[in-house]
Amino acid sequence: MSFLRMRTCNINKFKEYITYKNYSLKGEYGETYKNRIFLKYKWYGYIDKQRSLDNLLNIISSVYGSSKDLTIIYGDWSIGHQLSNFISTPMISLKRKLASRFKVYNIDEFRTSKLDYKTSSICNNLHIPDKYGKLRKIHSVLTYKMNGRLSCINRDYNAVMNMRKITLEYLNNNPRPKRYCRGFDLDTSENSINP
Repeated sequence: MSFLRMRTCNINKFKEYITYKNYSLKGEYGETYKNRIFLKYKWYGYIDKQRSLDNLLNIISSVYGSSKDLTIIYGDWSIGHQLSNFISTPMISLKRKLASRFKVYNIDEFRTSKLDYKTSSICNNLHIPDKYGKLRKIHSVLTYKMNGRLSCINRDYNAVMNMRKITLEYLNNNPRPKRYCRGFDLDTSENSINP
């Protein structure tokens, strides 16, 4: 069935796909998928997924306190679809499960990994020469300048600390810092930052 595509705009090709799919389910593969063991496996997979999510929520409650006192900040960025050659990860389902027991706030992750959380200046990627002397970019490590010295920081840690800073501003009834807002031009304001 690899020669047919369900995502075609050609109505005749889509009809061929439906015809072949129905034939396959009734003929070649139909007896295999009618076996009740596949329904049981699907059910067991669903139960195990729910059990593991509940265990995660129980661990969060035991480590950080009761669900009444706990607020979780959840970044709103997601890829929207599963990338090929990567293990599947929970996205919306995890957010909904967390919201069933805890107070969950979405935060816009705009510029959280680009700006340094201490100085709010733009970070650059770290470049290290490989064994041939060619400079290679390391995406997960950022560099920034503070007090005249060059420092390195993990991109994910920097983003989390920026989200924490934005959340604390929100909880103190302050607006989001302008450098983390959409539409704010970093190039014109870069000279006004004092690291």
